[in-house]
Amino acid sequence: MTEAATFVTGTQAGLSGNQQIRIALKAIANNDGSATIQQIYDAVESQLGANQQLSKQGKDSLRFFINKVAKKRGYVYPHNPDNPGWHITPEGYRFLSMSAEDQEKELEEPQQTTGNKDSRQTSLPTTLGSSLKPYVRLATHLNDPTYTPDEIVDRLGRIDPPIVPGLTEKPDAAHLVRDLLRLRLLEPLDAGRYRRWPHLADNTEPHLLRYAALTMLVPSGNGGYLLPILTAPLDGRPHPAAAWPLGETLPQWYAREQQWNRKWRYGNISQSRRCHDCLRHSLHPFRAIAVSFRALVWFLAARVDLLVSILQCQDRR
Repeated sequence: MTEAATFVTGTQAGLSGNQQIRIALKAIANNDGSATIQQIYDAVESQLGANQQLSKQGKDSLRFFINKVAKKRGYVYPHNPDNPGWHITPEGYRFLSMSAEDQEKELEEPQQTTGNKDSRQTSLPTTLGSSLKPYVRLATHLNDPTYTPDEIVDRLGRIDPPIVPGLTEKPDAAHLVRDLLRLRLLEPLDAGRYRRWPHLADNTEPHLLRYAALTMLVPSGNGGYLLPILTAPLDGRPHPAAAWPLGETLPQWYAREQQWNRKWRYGNISQSRRCHDCLRHSLHPFRAIAVSFRALVWFLAARVDLLVSILQCQDRR
């Protein structure tokens, strides 16, 4: 005779809120980055004792941990009725790559509550400096099948000549992985391992630079992520810093880049105009049809309004 199920909360079964968050994120990551709430319930219940199931209160608590804790920390995207389910973010993958001890420490740290535009200005890549090129060059050296975050840092240290000459200390491995994920250069795998995305395998640096510049994600401050290029003012005219996503930080960050292979020719024209031009230049035709170029085309094809906007700016000029 089958024993009747006992309904409990996760805490009553011995699972802390932090443990339930980890189980939920693993379930989402193991399901190609997306999971229904029922799949998350099932994942947590698989860790309960024999004949134990989550009670209504247990399910409510689990939803709270996901919606209020994991979302606010940027581990999952905000719920979107047009895209049902819970979806893990690059920050969530970074969290899963950490040791259980480090995960616990991070979850116990006070959560910053500022969510205004200024608070996002430090969300651009910083571990290898304020230029995009070192991140892309590192990605071109990640040719092994998989890496742990520490192995990525070790590979960085063995590149000769150094790609970041002024770097005197090892960067934090988890933060470096976070930046590479947000630049769409790394694919998260199981067991906290990563690899360069297969569609970037041709290692064509100019293609990868343009790809990373256009597809970069930054935290939005409300638990989600922004794709800055989608809200950049691409009409070819000067704009004040306030018109750009992240204020003046994004135009300055793009303007530092040397990947555009051209000199700024616009004298005293505003920073926003120069930023627009470097983005516009990122769509100039390529001579080679490399796999990384096709990836860039697919990205733009999925965002026709962005492509049309930039091409219209080219026509005006």
